[in-house]
Amino acid sequence: MVAWIRRALVLLLVLAAPFASASNDHGPAPVAIDVQHVIVAVGAPIQLRAKVSSLGSGYAGAHLQIAVAGTSIKVQAVSTVGGLAHITVPYPNNLAVGQYAIGVSFAGDPSHRAATANGQLSVLKSATSMGGAFSTIAIPPSAPTQWYEDVKVDLLRTTDNAGLAGRTVSFTLDGQDVGTATTDAKGSVAVMIAVKKPSGIYKLRIEFAGDALYSPYAFEESVIVDGKKTTVYYDPPQVAVAGGSYVTGQDVTISTKVTTAPNGQGSPVVGLHALVCLPKLTDQGFADRWGGCDEIVSDAQGYLVKKTTLQVGGRNRAYIDLNVDAIRYVDGSRHGTSFDVAKSPTKIVASLPPTMHAPGHLDFEARVVTAATNKPVCTWLIFQTQPPGFPWGTVDQGFGCGPIKLRLGLPEAWNPGAWKVRLIVMTNNDGYFSSEAEFPLTVIVPPTLKTPPTPPVARP
Repeated sequence: MVAWIRRALVLLLVLAAPFASASNDHGPAPVAIDVQHVIVAVGAPIQLRAKVSSLGSGYAGAHLQIAVAGTSIKVQAVSTVGGLAHITVPYPNNLAVGQYAIGVSFAGDPSHRAATANGQLSVLKSATSMGGAFSTIAIPPSAPTQWYEDVKVDLLRTTDNAGLAGRTVSFTLDGQDVGTATTDAKGSVAVMIAVKKPSGIYKLRIEFAGDALYSPYAFEESVIVDGKKTTVYYDPPQVAVAGGSYVTGQDVTISTKVTTAPNGQGSPVVGLHALVCLPKLTDQGFADRWGGCDEIVSDAQGYLVKKTTLQVGGRNRAYIDLNVDAIRYVDGSRHGTSFDVAKSPTKIVASLPPTMHAPGHLDFEARVVTAATNKPVCTWLIFQTQPPGFPWGTVDQGFGCGPIKLRLGLPEAWNPGAWKVRLIVMTNNDGYFSSEAEFPLTVIVPPTLKTPPTPPVARP
């Protein structure tokens, strides 16, 4: 009995041997590594990522060695749930713009084979920004005075707002190069720029041209030299209108000559900025006597010339305002010109068809213009109709400065015959008179067709 049991055990061991041998031949499972392509701007933290998979599933717990070729980046990471491994490293100060190979290796373990994979790191230029403090100062503060612009500027990279040391910043005043400066260890420059210009407002351009690591940046600041002012003089503004008819809607030309002495004497003042003003209508159609100012610049002969339109009826005043150029000039005249302007009658321009069918729609356009100049008037237009035997009734209205679309809709066939149509300009403001116009309209209702019954036909 014992001998039989021994023979059975030997037979089982012999039969099991091939299966044990097959299991040892299979060995550790294969591993695949997928390395993410990383894109980063100079100065930004670098996030390295990889995914470790085995037999179609993410492998957690894999210890990875990660290195970026040609750099000091050599780190370790362990894959977590799903096989994902990631680590963030500070940006190396000596890493240039370009393409770098990322090498990831897994040394293997008792149940998984070793594996390696490569990815790519793309390093791009970083954007830059600048900001600072500016002030215009006089040294000494009394005549003879030399003006300077005191400038303090910081040059930063936008990825982490770190200052950029050793970079060249250039300065241009009204298009002329006035020098350069090099940023310190914190990315700052502090300079005094001589402003060899008369009183006025000028543009200082500060620019970083960019380099192999950083993109360019530039911005402008105003430099105000508030030195000795020139007193200027001008004659009362002349207001000329075509045909001498001062009515709203007419084009006028306002002009005067600016010189360095009264009564047109002295030298003409060229390039002076001024406001030439006339009253204007508000959106409600009433006068704003402090508005209507347009900026102009004196020409080579010192003339200020502005073409505009009379908007307000009644007493008008044209005047010059030099406040926009108060840094350089003092107004020695303060002249104005007063004159009377008549309100302009209006007229309605419309083309209506002579007939319409009911049911149906009548669509047309109308516009309101000045009677004197045919210029468009911005206003409300009321559309009224009077069917035969009925009083006037409003059916539509519209607002516009040009063609105004109006509609008469008759959903049913009713009241055929001679209608009247009236358009009313709803304005009697400070510039224009109201007006109205009537048009005839024939409404046609198609006759109802009635067919007499057909007698039955006897069958054969």
